[in-house]
Amino acid sequence: MEFVLNHKTVGNDFSIINSICSNLQIDSSANFCLFELEKKEDHHLLKITATNFDFVYHQELEVKGSGAGAVCIPPLKLANFISALPTHDVLLKAYSNVSSELNTVKATAQGYEINLLGAEKQNFPAVVLEEIPKKITITVKELKEILSFVGSSIHEAKLRKNLTGMNLNWNEGSWYFVGSDSHRISLVKKQDSFSKARKGEEKNSIILSKKAMNEISKIISPFDQNERVDLHFDQRVFLMKTKTSYFRTILVAEDYPDVTIFYNYKNPNLLKVNRAEIWEALKVFRSGLEKDQSSIQVEIYPQKLSILYTTNQTSMKKEINCSFQGEPLKMSFNMNYLMDAFESFPLEEEMEIHIKDDQSPVMFFDPKIPEFSHILMPLRA
Repeated sequence: MEFVLNHKTVGNDFSIINSICSNLQIDSSANFCLFELEKKEDHHLLKITATNFDFVYHQELEVKGSGAGAVCIPPLKLANFISALPTHDVLLKAYSNVSSELNTVKATAQGYEINLLGAEKQNFPAVVLEEIPKKITITVKELKEILSFVGSSIHEAKLRKNLTGMNLNWNEGSWYFVGSDSHRISLVKKQDSFSKARKGEEKNSIILSKKAMNEISKIISPFDQNERVDLHFDQRVFLMKTKTSYFRTILVAEDYPDVTIFYNYKNPNLLKVNRAEIWEALKVFRSGLEKDQSSIQVEIYPQKLSILYTTNQTSMKKEINCSFQGEPLKMSFNMNYLMDAFESFPLEEEMEIHIKDDQSPVMFFDPKIPEFSHILMPLRA
């Protein structure tokens, strides 16, 4: 069999495949990816599959080709060859070696030739592209925004395993996408047009690992912003499907902490402040923080917000105009977490911050994108 590939059509696929295969902790045939060529009525269909046993990635492409068959190829060397010739088509020919289970794959382009030692399909791990019920359909743009926003509050190395991924939870007619490291929460609420059909479902809460979120981000990065993405999951497996790609992973087998109190979290004291102005101030303050210091103090008054940082050797202060409905407050925050909260939203707009008191969680909110909210715990006095 033979078929033609180029960097434009498979560059992103190889990036994903190499990422998946590089996560292998053992020497395995999964260091190969599987190429299967099928002859259709008016074209050839190339199916590419990779797995590291945690993830399965499958992509289908229309290609120029002849014949049919399957071969396992080491993806990194082939990807490097194709990347080195980004504007040229690469012709791949697979030859079976009848004396062994190995195959020779010859890749040629512009007078260059590389021979790779491959393997037969039966040497590739058994992969079943299973189907489970679809739960959510959203656009690529929406999914990118959710993964970026929620992912900012998730740490993969967290000791609590149930905080190493994004929680998807169905609650009262909406899907909630939640990330937390116990100090802060990033939350996205999406209304579900199929809410009536879901009322009989008992449990729809899962945890998608941060590693899986990163792989999904890579997969959808070149897609059209308006393309639809289907998310399927049960209590064990998560699938993402588009017109041409399939991604599967095993879910984190833990119960997510109950954060439903924050789904409609609002506090009586409302602070309005220009996001860009406070962001610039925080960047200046961060440059002056000493290595062993990470906290700053914020004093809030009806028309003025003061940021303060004081040590035995350094003192910094910045006053910013604001609007605050409530009694004056003094609060302390982790500088990095506070900057993350402001960075999560577009910098040119006004931010609304809901505050109860100096010891309660604070909610950051943009009225123009009401589905997104960021909750941050102040430092204890």
